[in-house]
Parts: sequence; structure tokens; C-alpha cells
Amino acid sequence: MKVWLRVFLLQVMVIVIACSGSAIAEEVLTHVKVKGHSSKFIALTFDDGPVQGITPQFLSLLEKYQAKATFFSVGKKVKQHSDITKLVIAAGHEIGNHSWSHKNLVELTTDQQKLEIQQFQQQVKSLGIKPTLFRAPFLKKSDSVKQLLIDNQLLLVSASVMAKDAKKNVAVSAIVKKLSADIKSGDIILMHERQHTLNALKILLPLWQEHGYQFVTVSQLIALSKVTEGKSFKFERLNFL
Repeated sequence: MKVWLRVFLLQVMVIVIACSGSAIAEEVLTHVKVKGHSSKFIALTFDDGPVQGITPQFLSLLEKYQAKATFFSVGKKVKQHSDITKLVIAAGHEIGNHSWSHKNLVELTTDQQKLEIQQFQQQVKSLGIKPTLFRAPFLKKSDSVKQLLIDNQLLLVSASVMAKDAKKNVAVSAIVKKLSADIKSGDIILMHERQHTLNALKILLPLWQEHGYQFVTVSQLIALSKVTEGKSFKFERLNFL
């Protein structure tokens, strides 16, 4: 085979491999299409914990409504409040990776990004769990972050509905209004471990329940999905089911 032809074919292979990797890396889970179920399901997710004095209140409220949730925790806080994280796990909730220190990952080097992701995984390993879900701080991501998630077998999760509750002194009524409109089965709802969010959930959980919703973790929502093509590609390709 002529040298120029070998070079050309090698370039094509590199492009195909790069494109394939990018196609997987760009997959971000926001909503899960649940088929074959008469019931309605939504995934409740909480970012930035655990928080002393707040997280246990969330656990009590969720238990009251037989609700399961995914807690996207911060590694440093897990280390500081491992006792609270153990309570979250014991209650049957899911722990997701929200980085080690909640820095904006796109502003870091690839090595720093890797440390933020892997240090979290190492911290919770001591608690006997291995998270398979990741939510980027501020939802900021880059190609290098996406590739690191693939390397670490972590599924990138965003949300289809957001409470907009991260700041201090957000009105409870504003959260309730935002989260009581246009909710549908398969939604992933992004909230934060805040007092105003807790107060809003005291109103929302019975309201959602009255409308027939059941509350599950993100992984449980994925497992409920009957889709075998298209949107389920990301799950099957990355072996998360």
C-alpha cells in the first residue's frame, strides 16, 4: 500500500474514533422517557450537600411521602459530614458525584478536573458505594470533562426542570410556582439543599402525590425506561443498566 494511502486511511480512522467518542461524550441526561407504566414517575435531585441541620430534615420529609431521591453531594462536605451521608445511604437514597470542591470545572486544567472527579469517588468508596452519576457544578462542562466522565464510567446528568433555588432568600412561593407547572412523568428536577427549598417541598410533595406522581432516584428512573433505541443509546453504550 502506498504511503499516501496509508496516511489517508489513518487520518480517516482517527476522525471516526474522535467523532464516536464525541457522540458519546456529548450525551447529557435531562429527561427519561418512561414507557409501559400507568404510574407517573419523577426524579428528585438535590445539589450541594450534605448540610448540617438541613439534610436530615430533607430525609424526614422524603420518608413521610415514601420518596426516594438522588443527592448530588460535594466531596469536601461528604468528608466533613460523613455521618449525614451515611444516613442518606441508609434511607435508600442515591449519592451522585457533584465534584470534590464545587469549582467551575471549565476553568480548571484537565488534571485538576480529573482530581475533582476522582477524589469524590475515592471519598465515598470508604462508605461502600460507587456513584455512577455526575452533575457538573453550575452545569458547566467541556469536552475534557465529558471524556473524563466516560473514562470513569459516570453518566452526566442535568435536569428537565430547575427550581432556581440556589441563591439565598429565594421565595418559597416562587419555587412552588416553578415546580408545580408543566411537570411530566420522566422529569428530572434539580433542587438544592436549602431551607427555602425544604419549605417549598412541604407544599409540593403532597401536591405532586395528589396528581399521581411517585418519587424515584435518577437510576431508578433510568431502570423504568422501556426505550431500546434512540434516547436509550447513552445508557446501553455506557453500560449503566
